[in-house]
Amino acid sequence: MQSLMSPPSLPLQPPVVTRRRDTQPVPRQSWGLDAAGYVLGGCDDAGTRDSGSDAELGEGQTIEAVAGKGNEFEMLAESIRKLGDAYERVESSKRQHMAEVERMRKDLQRDLEVRRREILEKAQAEIARLSEEDGDEGELEEGKGKGDDNKMTGDGGGGKE
Repeated sequence: MQSLMSPPSLPLQPPVVTRRRDTQPVPRQSWGLDAAGYVLGGCDDAGTRDSGSDAELGEGQTIEAVAGKGNEFEMLAESIRKLGDAYERVESSKRQHMAEVERMRKDLQRDLEVRRREILEKAQAEIARLSEEDGDEGELEEGKGKGDDNKMTGDGGGGKE
């Protein structure tokens, strides 16, 4: 019952252990042509070669090293070329898409301008038609009602608006 009423205890944390760094240096491997074989487990004597400045590579080993690195550089250069080609394709596609969007925008702008002009012309024609009808009605009313000064005019002088 007491265990149900009390809050759960915090989990125990392992003690923090501080260690001194090893005082003896770790023996280093001389990484040369056999490094890949050593890493993959195929060569046990990779660490026995002399790694000092007086270590000389034989002529055959030098050619192999240069040929191996040349192949790696060729692969790197080819990868960079492929990346550049892919980038050019993406940029070209992007430019084409932007040109297409710009053409669409211009077409839309032109269509809107044509539509605006049509609406404006229709409105002007309707205004002119209504003005003619009002003018015809005004002439008829002038003939009927002689001396009727209570007509409303658009100039704001006289009638209530």
